Amino acid sequence: MKFSKKIGVTLAITAMLVSNVASFNSFAAEPVSVPIANVDNSKPLPEAKSEYYNNGFPNRISVGQQKTVAPEYVVLDVTFNQTVDLNDGVINYSQNSSPWTVNFYNIPGFIGYISADGVSTDNLSKLADKHVPANETAFSVVFKGDSPHVAGSLVQNYSYWKKIISSNVSPTSNTTLVQSQRYGVNNSEALSLAKSSGTSLSIGTDFSASGATGRFTYQSTQSLTRTFNKTISVDESTSIEIRHQFNSNDKNRRVALYQYCEGFKTMPKVSPWLSTTISKYYEANLSTPNDSELKTSAFAGVDVEQPQ
Repeated sequence: MKFSKKIGVTLAITAMLVSNVASFNSFAAEPVSVPIANVDNSKPLPEAKSEYYNNGFPNRISVGQQKTVAPEYVVLDVTFNQTVDLNDGVINYSQNSSPWTVNFYNIPGFIGYISADGVSTDNLSKLADKHVPANETAFSVVFKGDSPHVAGSLVQNYSYWKKIISSNVSPTSNTTLVQSQRYGVNNSEALSLAKSSGTSLSIGTDFSASGATGRFTYQSTQSLTRTFNKTISVDESTSIEIRHQFNSNDKNRRVALYQYCEGFKTMPKVSPWLSTTISKYYEANLSTPNDSELKTSAFAGVDVEQPQ
């Protein structure tokens, strides 16, 4: 059984850019006044396999090697077993429990707090009062990676191509795939990235402020690149339109567009003492922040012909 596979890349903003589908060429978008990632051919290619024709394109194609390192900082989300109100740093429970003042200061390695909307502080009493339903993140706590209470924690970076659109192509047909897409991070995505990447990004940034991501992108690019020892560029959230033309031939084909993404996952190891203390005295739990996804401005076109 024979099959052929072709991979091409093109990136455009409201304009057509056509590339030969047998080659891989990357272009950087040019949004107004926004510095963008320096996309180049060093990105590992998404592999096109014959099975994609019959089974469809996968939502993700993993590339490169996962990299796992010891984090510089560890962020843990705090959730309560019941509905609470946070008022001036005091936890007021909905049930018959005595109120508690939030105080992690005497725990070795503790750095500060991050509110649910992304404000960093050393004192929760500085934040606005908040009603928190049971099992929702009330706030997060930040520890140095070398704290004895999070010793052995790890953070992982992994790369993949994420499918954004696909189509069938009949013989002798030229097909152009067009898709509005976004790359970079907005405020909430910047907060998620800061919490899951194990870097200093979680310290001192107000992710709820207007323009926070504009100030965040340079710092995060430097911090992530240093932590994982590879170039990881972060852009402010930018919307673009992708257009890619797949030239005709005499075969039935399936074609798709993919976007290159970086994923981050924190794997904290919390000491039994810290877990027990939080559970016993605060009637709360420490949980792991969700994985984060960084969408880049690199796009690939994948072309697979019908097996013979």
